[in-house]
Amino acid sequence: MKPFSDQGPTKAFTLLELLVVVAIIILIAFFAIPTNRPKKTARTICQSNLRQDAIALMYWSSDHGDRLPWGVSTNSGGSMEWVESEPAAMQFRPLQSLSEGSFRPQMLICPADPSREAAASVETLENTNLSYFINVAVPGLSASPRPSEVVLMGDRNLNVNGRALTTGLISVSNTSNVEWTSDIHKNGGCFLFLDGHAEFVKTQGLNGIISKQGTSGLRLFVP
Repeated sequence: MKPFSDQGPTKAFTLLELLVVVAIIILIAFFAIPTNRPKKTARTICQSNLRQDAIALMYWSSDHGDRLPWGVSTNSGGSMEWVESEPAAMQFRPLQSLSEGSFRPQMLICPADPSREAAASVETLENTNLSYFINVAVPGLSASPRPSEVVLMGDRNLNVNGRALTTGLISVSNTSNVEWTSDIHKNGGCFLFLDGHAEFVKTQGLNGIISKQGTSGLRLFVP
């Protein structure tokens, strides 16, 4: 005869309850154990911002015969006259034209640029809200048969023939000796090309890119 016990039958875990416990343990481990998930670098964000700028420019140009804002008269919503007259501290004007589309001022700031901050809106843009130069030698999206080689925008911390870029309209020939300064990115900078792709370029590769800009070179509108 088995000894008498006043305890009831032992209840076993069901499969569902076991799965719930395992899921809870996994969640606790996920949040408690530090992970080495890669963080976006300033270089990556800068390239992303430039690609977003390209999308905004393409969106705008699709309504203006494939012309870019600086290739369209102010009478038609562009900024050609602002560029040609070179008004002091007006380098932001071509990008103010983009207020027609879905455009955020944060796209005009490189996160590695400590001296510039995003404007509250496109309408309130000033030069201090821009990190990037514009190559106004390119009037439209179909200006070159090799758009992947044509520089459209980029970090402004360039040194041309031994002199750092200053605010204004600066001509750079395709034979110029160009280097990056260390004011923004270290050992390089970001370019946006006419086909919409952006890339980080080291100083060693700069002159090769500049040499492909055609006989007219670049006309950089520098904030």
